[in-house]
Amino acid sequence: MVFYPLSYVLQIFRNSQKKIKKTVIVLISITTFIFTARNIDRLFDERAVYNYKPEINIFYKVDKNHFRVEKEFNKLIKDYKNCLKINNKCKKKNIKVNMFLNKYIFLN
Repeated sequence: MVFYPLSYVLQIFRNSQKKIKKTVIVLISITTFIFTARNIDRLFDERAVYNYKPEINIFYKVDKNHFRVEKEFNKLIKDYKNCLKINNKCKKKNIKVNMFLNKYIFLN
């Protein structure tokens, strides 16, 4: 679906390398401009909504409350490791962690 219009445009510029180069440069320039404008707009929104001023203080305030999910994951991993060390009937304990390819998988 995308390739048909692209092939049609390229067919028009079949023998003109200068036109193809000019079109590619224009498309890259437009893309770069839009990307930069959207990021500048995002920064202005962050300044207005969150009162974020990067020229004064570049750090966000992070409380201990922000790490509650990480603490829960660490607790589950610790329980899983203890269960493996003890090697008794911990599987019945409803462990919500498995290991696959040296990565932890958390289950519901």
